Amino acid sequence: MLTEHKYRSRGLAVPSRRGEERSVMMYGLLILFAGLYLLAAPFQRGLFLAARVEGDPRVNLSYELPIQSTLLLISFVMLAMAVYVWKYRDQLGKHTAAVILVWLLPVSALCSYFQAVSLHYGFLLIQAQVLYAAMFLLGLLITLHPAGRKLLPQFVAFSSYAVVVYGLLNLFGNVHYNGAVMVESYGLRLSSVFQYPNANAGFLLLVIACAAYGAVTARNQWVSLLHAVMLVPALLSLMLTLSRGALLMLPLILWLLLFLLPVSRQLLLLLHAGAAAIGMLCLLTSVTETALTVQQHAAPAPLWPSWGLLLGASLAAALVSVGLQHVVLLRLPKLRPGGDAVVAGGEQEHKPAPLWSRRWTLPAALALLGAAAVFLAASDSPLLNLLPRTLEQRIRSIDFQQHSVLERGVFYMDSLKIIRDYPVFGAGGGAWSALYPTYQSYPYTSRQAHNFILQLWVEQGTAGVLAFLALFLYTAIRYIRAVSRLGVWQEPHLFYAITAGALLLHSAIDFDLSFVYLASVVFLCLGGMAAIGGERLGESSATDKRVRRWSVGNAKPAAAYSVLLAAAAIFVLITGASYVSGGRTMQSAVNSLSGQSEIDVKETAGLMQEALRKQPDNPGYMLLLMNLLELGYEQTKDERFDQEAGNWMAQLQRVEPLSKELLEARWNRAVRQQDLDQALTIADEALGRFPWDQTMYERAMGLRFQLSEKERLEHHDQAAAKRHRTLGTELFRQFLLKRKQLDDMPKTINLGKSFEVTPAMAISTGQMLYIEGQYTEAAAALKLGMDGRLEEPIQQAIARWYLAALARAGKADQELLGKLIEQNKEEQNLLEQLIHAQF
Repeated sequence: MLTEHKYRSRGLAVPSRRGEERSVMMYGLLILFAGLYLLAAPFQRGLFLAARVEGDPRVNLSYELPIQSTLLLISFVMLAMAVYVWKYRDQLGKHTAAVILVWLLPVSALCSYFQAVSLHYGFLLIQAQVLYAAMFLLGLLITLHPAGRKLLPQFVAFSSYAVVVYGLLNLFGNVHYNGAVMVESYGLRLSSVFQYPNANAGFLLLVIACAAYGAVTARNQWVSLLHAVMLVPALLSLMLTLSRGALLMLPLILWLLLFLLPVSRQLLLLLHAGAAAIGMLCLLTSVTETALTVQQHAAPAPLWPSWGLLLGASLAAALVSVGLQHVVLLRLPKLRPGGDAVVAGGEQEHKPAPLWSRRWTLPAALALLGAAAVFLAASDSPLLNLLPRTLEQRIRSIDFQQHSVLERGVFYMDSLKIIRDYPVFGAGGGAWSALYPTYQSYPYTSRQAHNFILQLWVEQGTAGVLAFLALFLYTAIRYIRAVSRLGVWQEPHLFYAITAGALLLHSAIDFDLSFVYLASVVFLCLGGMAAIGGERLGESSATDKRVRRWSVGNAKPAAAYSVLLAAAAIFVLITGASYVSGGRTMQSAVNSLSGQSEIDVKETAGLMQEALRKQPDNPGYMLLLMNLLELGYEQTKDERFDQEAGNWMAQLQRVEPLSKELLEARWNRAVRQQDLDQALTIADEALGRFPWDQTMYERAMGLRFQLSEKERLEHHDQAAAKRHRTLGTELFRQFLLKRKQLDDMPKTINLGKSFEVTPAMAISTGQMLYIEGQYTEAAAALKLGMDGRLEEPIQQAIARWYLAALARAGKADQELLGKLIEQNKEEQNLLEQLIHAQF
């Protein structure tokens, strides 16, 4: 007989069968994995999904191996969940839509794989989306259990506190985590386990929101105190990231958080935030100076100026705020929804609530105060001088015309260019990293789009964006309806909404969700919200018989779902095991290259080939093997090494055609073989893919001149020679036009890479123009390559051709001529020969 008992987590009901016990072992496995994952995953650099090949391919190995190990572990949890779904299918009847919608993201990733610009990262994206779907189901299944509804949100909050404490341990030199603290020209930045300050800042936003909410809603005063104690360290850590975006986002998140609370708790939240802010401001300058000293001397900070002050300020602020909270709660009337107030004797006085007691009044007032604060900051108010120097500088530096804001705007516009070419299913995993050099508006370097939705759109197309929005909106709307109907505001499950909301908001301006850990936490929390949203009192899961027939609560749909979930688990298990094994084999090969004066190329190449048999599409492994084989060829001149390197180059061309390092390898090979025609083909291809890379222009112009001279002197084909010169000089003019575009850009934008006329460009173009008889243009082009260092051979050549062009044009530069002859006595004869030369 089916009965329903009310689980008194303030009114939420969980269906149950009398006499039927849940599997303690299986449920324990799920909650244990969730807890261990939340504690361990951040310390693997947040499981950053790097999606990059350029640079040192060994970096990719260090990022991907922890992700694959995580996938291998979660495959066993997915198998357990498949059994759980079948055995306890009656619990999922109200959640059929949610557990189906979550799989649309892996399906859209699979569709994008067939047109992916990178097979390896396209496949890695599928694996990541399966992991996120599994985390969603994990959050849902755990939250369906009464104990899980209490435990999992607390795990999310308190595991994040552990990361904050670990970041401060690095700050004070007690532990060392590579990249946790960065010292840059404008100050010290705390990156913590993420090795990226802005990602750490986005993470700290959720920590601050959870701590503030926990401090005002915890029923146990000791738990409330613990949450309150974490506010000062979290705020201090946020300030030390020097993230302006997070600093602007924090008031918005706290403002939105107010709408979850009644008026009395809203006031208490502001009290906690104010006390913590005062404590943080008292510490900021001294802690910054202490941390800088630690970094300079590479020694732990003394106890008092570091942990002593921090713990003292944190505890003092928490005791004051929690003490005042206790007094306030005893004295303030407890307002009920609709304005009913509890009066003496427990009777209710039915009357409209006054304006000040309405839930939206305080947020509205704060919005006006926020607007005034923005005005003061924008008008450079003297009030800013009252703040600590570091904070004052960061606030004064907030400007919507500054480079970080304008650059993100450019990233977003360039993302839309890619989306127009890959509108439906996107270009697969790693698409932004591979394609942005082709679509960029100026020569910046950014491996991420700095916006979650746009990066998802680029990688998985409109299908992926719609899949995510369908899941998010369905979950959020049902959750909001459930919470609003029940009027609960003091439940642990609200940590879900706070965590997911904070991360998603900050991911609109940065790439927080490129960290698999942070993205999986979002999906874990969305799963928990879906569980709550499906448990609305008095509402049936489906009223239509046809809909009810397909409910996962029924045997056949549940069996089908369990089989598909098990199949996904086996897929993750097999691929994860293969990738982990391949990664460890490649790690052994890389380790064998380190610290040895002599390298056994054949043995190491054998290890790398074994790794590639397990990961046949990994471009980083192929690049490492190609580099090793080329080293073997250089050492032994054995053609077999060169031939095998060429074979792997062709394989890399198939799986990662847009790799810049592949292009460099092809270029070097063509140059080494003195195949100028092939080199020119590669250079022209590079210009199409990297239109803001000055090196590509330099190579193409140099090749055009070499080939024109080859045609003129060896083949005596004047028409072919002239064609090369014409194309080369036209390319130089195109370069100058693109350079002029940069002059018209806002001055606050920082150009990531140089885009200037180089001496090599100037000499090649100047020579072609001179031979064509365009002496004035030749002199102008050559002058752009001069830097005054006549001791360098290339500068002597530029000066010689420049003086010859001036002489042919009826002009002279006696000062430059004197300097040139003073540097090299032979230049006078060389110049005379050049002036009278016939081409």
